[in-house]
Amino acid sequence: MIPASSRSPRPLPPSTAGGPPSPSPVERDGDRVQQDDVNGDGYADLVVNNWDMELKAGGWWHNNRFVVFAAPGGTEPGSAARLTGRYVKPDPARTPYPFANDQSTQFTGDLDDDGHADVVVRNAVLRGAEQHVIWGGPDGPAGATKLPANVLPATAAGTLTATAPSTC
Repeated sequence: MIPASSRSPRPLPPSTAGGPPSPSPVERDGDRVQQDDVNGDGYADLVVNNWDMELKAGGWWHNNRFVVFAAPGGTEPGSAARLTGRYVKPDPARTPYPFANDQSTQFTGDLDDDGHADVVVRNAVLRGAEQHVIWGGPDGPAGATKLPANVLPATAAGTLTATAPSTC
């Protein structure tokens, strides 16, 4: 059960939904909301890790992770995509059932350099060291990959740029 003290809402970060997101990775462990461009349109979408409790006696907390897509001047009314749902299986490395009802943290960053922010989800409470990458795409979330058990726990996500030394 999640203690009542941890259920209080956190303030949303300052809005950047009128322009491109910051290119520098930021450590965001534990945040319920991140801003990053999941669909590659140049506007910072909101990646939200929300919780709902069943309204019956002894009800359990359930995760409701989703992306709200940004547009010029704010968000697109009614445009959101669930991240705890099922995905079309585009290749054997991606699963259509990544996770649900988790107690996890999340990070965002363009991990595959395709111009779409990806979401790294770590669930240390219910599933040990289980981690997934939800891949961003032009229409929003495009699939998920479960990371191998021997991968170290994610603590941040971002874009890594390396330059080879000159041989001249």
